[in-house]
Amino acid sequence: MSPKEVYPYRIDEGVFLEDVKILLPWSATVDELATLADARRLPENDPHAVAWGAHKCFGGLTIIPTRGCDSASRFSDAQTFLLRLPDFEHGTAREMWEPELTYLSCAFGAPYKIEEVCEGFESFPHATWYFGAVRLTHIVQRRFVEFNTTMLYRSETAAGYWRYENWR
Repeated sequence: MSPKEVYPYRIDEGVFLEDVKILLPWSATVDELATLADARRLPENDPHAVAWGAHKCFGGLTIIPTRGCDSASRFSDAQTFLLRLPDFEHGTAREMWEPELTYLSCAFGAPYKIEEVCEGFESFPHATWYFGAVRLTHIVQRRFVEFNTTMLYRSETAAGYWRYENWR
């Protein structure tokens, strides 16, 4: 499947909380986001992070979004929402990766690519969707224990890089 220029569920604008009809826009500052819906600073003294409770998004999927600064990105315009999927917190990260992938595929279609990514002596499943300047990733990671990470990432600068890497 090729990368898409179509943006489902308004992801080109941000994360739309369907149940309360509030958009968490990419363009908003953390201070502005902290005033929307049931936002709270996370942790309370971190000036760069804000989190929300569980909401319906992406056609009815339950997610818990968090927004912080992406200081590790090589692209200065990078913005990230971390998306926790609370319906799948009853097994190990590897056991839950496939059901979560199915859940996301129902909303966004088949991923552009699914691969095993090697870190150290281990490999971890990694799925990626591309929608123009927005990338959705779903991965298993390890930091002391294994856990799943789902991220919605936006960067106009990176979009050109993604087009080059994925369409050649």
